[in-house]
Amino acid sequence: LELLAKVINEALSTRAQCASPSVTQPLLTRQEEKVLTLWMEGASNQKIAGQLSINSKTVYTYKRNIRVKLHMDTRFSPFLSLQDVQS
Repeated sequence: LELLAKVINEALSTRAQCASPSVTQPLLTRQEEKVLTLWMEGASNQKIAGQLSINSKTVYTYKRNIRVKLHMDTRFSPFLSLQDVQS
């Protein structure tokens, strides 16, 4: 009986280790999400920079990174994607 309990406990602990979800990183950083939100609202780079207290060149870089991460072809891709969702 003790041997059976030991085997069951080992099996459960092994299964729990295998079943534990792996930690995944979000696709966009929090700052990129903020930039994307303002971008989708139509804010200019200067306005985004002012609201987030960053340089407008940094906004440009965030936008470029967002396009790369989301596999967007052009700077208008977020708006085109939004139209597809709303249709």
